[in-house]
Amino acid sequence: MPAIAFPNSPTLGQVATILGVTYTWDGTKWNGFTAGGTIGKVLQVVQATELGGNQAVTNNAPTAVLSAVITPSSASSRVLVLINAYVAAQNTTSGWANILRGGTPIFRGNLVGSRQQVASGFLTTNDNGIPLSIIYVDSPATTSATTYALALNRDAATGTVYLNRTHTDTNAATYGRGAASIVLIEIGP
Repeated sequence: MPAIAFPNSPTLGQVATILGVTYTWDGTKWNGFTAGGTIGKVLQVVQATELGGNQAVTNNAPTAVLSAVITPSSASSRVLVLINAYVAAQNTTSGWANILRGGTPIFRGNLVGSRQQVASGFLTTNDNGIPLSIIYVDSPATTSATTYALALNRDAATGTVYLNRTHTDTNAATYGRGAASIVLIEIGP
């Protein structure tokens, strides 16, 4: 890949095209534009965390276990949703994970037969947890406060899925407690 080299000592309004992207010097920085408009700029970052191990879900429907609220500054902004969590399930129970926007699942697989529509899934034993990561760029098309959440649910009539702990959760050095976070990044037009 060729090196990216901007002109030295640019003048206000100077234009440079590098690797198919046109940049304009605004006096302090280069702003990039593509044929479809500007390259997005980070406008705000919101984060929420869950450090406890008290989230146990026994529902078959997606249940919010961690959420954050962002108010986009433009209806054409996009929101980058980054979720990282430590999850576990009771023995032989599959767990499902979704992103909710305003309580509605977004970014999930196609509906095929009786299969669950989910962003991700997991199966662990009573004593093991696993990392879960979901990344999605959403276009909420609003300037109203918007809640995004990590939602978990189980696959069966019985069993439990957990956030930040295992099913057994014995007080011993061989058992872990995890941390979960949701980060919302508004990307401007």
